[in-house]
Amino acid sequence: PAEYYLALIRCGARMAGLFKSGAMGDPDVVAKHFENMLGVPKEAFGVQPGCSGQPPKMLKSKVDQALELWSNTGAVLFPDFTKDPAWQTKFTASMMKLNAYAGESQYFFHHDDDYVSLAHSNMNVDNAYFWRNDKGELELGVFDWGG
Repeated sequence: PAEYYLALIRCGARMAGLFKSGAMGDPDVVAKHFENMLGVPKEAFGVQPGCSGQPPKMLKSKVDQALELWSNTGAVLFPDFTKDPAWQTKFTASMMKLNAYAGESQYFFHHDDDYVSLAHSNMNVDNAYFWRNDKGELELGVFDWGG
């Protein structure tokens, strides 16, 4: 239900706010336990001339498999627009473009401290436990910080 997903989003936002405000503890101690990519050179993210993502032929094969699943094998499970050749062409082009600049995207996501915070990278219901407090409000805790 939506209530559970909203609780997950609020929890993630609360973690980010606490971290940015310094309330998660000494930043040097936190940094010893959680990876911090600030200051890492762009080359470490795979930025290079040409495609910085996975090899284009490999990605194209994966995209083709997805299109086959959506159009044929699992067609009844997916929206009709996924079978439209024009949509498939646009989707394929988008995935190839995103992949071509994957390293650059990751670098820019991580290079500005204003946009970086401690976060749970897999905040889903299978990594949380839920309960109701005395007022009947939904609360949660998170686990699986292994990365």
